Amino acid sequence: MRRTVGGHPVRTAETRAVTTEVSQKPRSDARDNRARILAVARAAFAAEGPGVPIREIARRAQVGAATVYRHFPTKEALLAEVVAEPMALCSAVVEEGLAESDPWRGFCLVTERLMEARALGRGLSGALAARLPYLGAERERSIRLLG
Repeated sequence: MRRTVGGHPVRTAETRAVTTEVSQKPRSDARDNRARILAVARAAFAAEGPGVPIREIARRAQVGAATVYRHFPTKEALLAEVVAEPMALCSAVVEEGLAESDPWRGFCLVTERLMEARALGRGLSGALAARLPYLGAERERSIRLLG
């Protein structure tokens, strides 16, 4: 049986099932947008707290609100990503201090590195930390390690 479209014969191609998943890296502009959104959100949340509207973050990052939501489906997801890097840094510093054989040197190392991160703007803003009701598992882990 031959298939026709509008009276013209059409050949149908055989199809095969795709058995491997194609991994696709985000485009460079999408990676740039994500990085810009995170930088703007980090600064906005640190200065004004977590009440900054997503539309305002989008405006400051020079993207549309849909772009923000494409990368971060909820405001909570954006907040979690904003605090993830500083919290991971804090945990790594505390672990490094715990690895020191001399407890005093370990304490001094933790204090110095955390103050250095704060001075360089890589630490979690105290204003932001005070305004967030939760900081997630990484925060709890850091507190356990400090204890």
